[in-house]
Amino acid sequence: MTDHIEEALNVFSDPARPEHEREKALELLKGLPSETVTAALIAALHEPDSGIRWSASDVLAMMGDSALKPLLLELASTRNDLNLRQSAIHIFHTSHSQNVRERTTALLKALKGPSAQVASMEAANQLLIEIK
Repeated sequence: MTDHIEEALNVFSDPARPEHEREKALELLKGLPSETVTAALIAALHEPDSGIRWSASDVLAMMGDSALKPLLLELASTRNDLNLRQSAIHIFHTSHSQNVRERTTALLKALKGPSAQVASMEAANQLLIEIK
């Protein structure tokens, strides 16, 4: 990984940095999809800063199919929190991949329904089994 990409990842992943600096770093990263960038974007979905969550969600939606499995793994984990679930709803609704939009229908219902944390974990696990 080149130094400028690593620096952009560090800036984007640092919640102490001003939002405008993090957004600028995200602009560089969004054109460079990789497992490391995807992991940083998914980690940002847990942040309290709604602007950063929204921006990360938009990039993950643009990534389409390549973001699906890592996002499902996060939803299936014990890190499944309200910020992640709200971001996932946005990602699945606005995904650039018709495949993602179609395959996540049941998961979207679980994300919005009663006991959303447990229901979405179960639905994410089920979808992970189906896509293997």
